[in-house]
Amino acid sequence: MGDDNGSSLSPLEVGIGLRCNDFVIMMSDKKVFEGNSLSNSVDIDKISSLDNGTLLMCLGGSGPVFKRSVVTGMTLHRVQTNSSYPADQTGRILSQTLRDIRRHTPCLNVNLMLGTAEPNDGVTHPGRVTLYKGDSFGFMLEVPHAYIGINGLITATIVDKYYRPDLTIDAAYSLLKQCVHHMKRRTFLAYPTFTVKVLDISGQVHHLPDIKWTDFDEIY
Repeated sequence: MGDDNGSSLSPLEVGIGLRCNDFVIMMSDKKVFEGNSLSNSVDIDKISSLDNGTLLMCLGGSGPVFKRSVVTGMTLHRVQTNSSYPADQTGRILSQTLRDIRRHTPCLNVNLMLGTAEPNDGVTHPGRVTLYKGDSFGFMLEVPHAYIGINGLITATIVDKYYRPDLTIDAAYSLLKQCVHHMKRRTFLAYPTFTVKVLDISGQVHHLPDIKWTDFDEIY
């Protein structure tokens, strides 16, 4: 049941993230949920590219509010200092932002994933990508793969079986398609489309083709 601010966190939202050697790939549903019900409103993009080589997925009724706070804070920092936050500090900044908002909004409901990229500087830093999973309390944990929502979690067996850190982008995209296929076999709810985005080690974001529920005909 939602609260007065409409910031309910639906367990039916779906988010999956994978960290591989040279990229982070994320997938989320595009629907708006009101509690445990599917809204008839327009689709929304729940995965955003920030300005410093980061990719942020925000799910939950408070997700849009939190995302606006993060973007506003990062924009203000850029204007005041003429520089962006380093990607490797973004997780700490998001965690602090969540705690600050929660002091004024105890009913904050948001789950998030953060992908960061630190490019090879050609000298001492070989470059790396990182995936974090965060919650409403500001806890951020570095993980190789992550899930949000019941129907995201049921794909864990597929990811555990086929995930490898040396996957290519094409192979990781195919793995996410397997996850959607598995969801369609296991859940009662139909998700029309899923957004898929990639953050590569150079900090560039790529929007891959949406994965469609109708790509998989059979239902068991």
